[in-house]
Amino acid sequence: MRDDFVFPSGSIAYRFTYWLGDNEVIQPFGNAFTGASTLEKLLKNFTGKQPYCLSYIDHTQAHPYAVAFEKEASPTKRSDLLRKKRAIRSVQIPEKGRYVLYSADSDALFCQKNADSATVSGNWTIQTIHGTRVLELMRPDSVAESDLGVQPINAKSVGIGFAEVLTPNASYGHVRRVIPVRILRNNEPITDFRIKFNRVAADAVREALVDAARSKKAEDDSQKETTPYGR
Repeated sequence: MRDDFVFPSGSIAYRFTYWLGDNEVIQPFGNAFTGASTLEKLLKNFTGKQPYCLSYIDHTQAHPYAVAFEKEASPTKRSDLLRKKRAIRSVQIPEKGRYVLYSADSDALFCQKNADSATVSGNWTIQTIHGTRVLELMRPDSVAESDLGVQPINAKSVGIGFAEVLTPNASYGHVRRVIPVRILRNNEPITDFRIKFNRVAADAVREALVDAARSKKAEDDSQKETTPYGR
């Protein structure tokens, strides 16, 4: 790419800081999954023997974690009358509990805690946000926000957790599954780190990208000509 590419006069780059009137739940990772269909199964599946690795912001001093849920008191059973004819039995899990964070092995192919991993404990709570059941992990003070995938500037406004969502399925119409989510808290400033450009700056970026692609193609073609069997 040419060395003389600069943003022309009138270019503006910016990022948003916004506030919400209600709590919101977002899915930051389109391909993330837990294998659980309900929060009850999530709590049962991920224990000390098999934790779930959490996303983190990668940097030189990053400390990735894996979460495991502590066994709580047995779920309560209740009977609900259905049309006053018969009773149905359902299981209700506690709305709060404890979890443990283990140091995770970032080089392992699958989620794995370090053998000599020190543990950090925290609390979880279940709430309903706009009809969606959400389990939020309350961050311990000793754990950095970035090690749980949250920018430090958003520490008070963004929480992490899991939510039950319905996803389209060709065979069954919709299937319920549990996915990792971010909880955006109302009345707290949230900073979006995706850089935005005005039209002048965006046009300059597009031109630079086209020139960079052209330069890379020319370099690749040159290497193919000097290498007998190509790449």
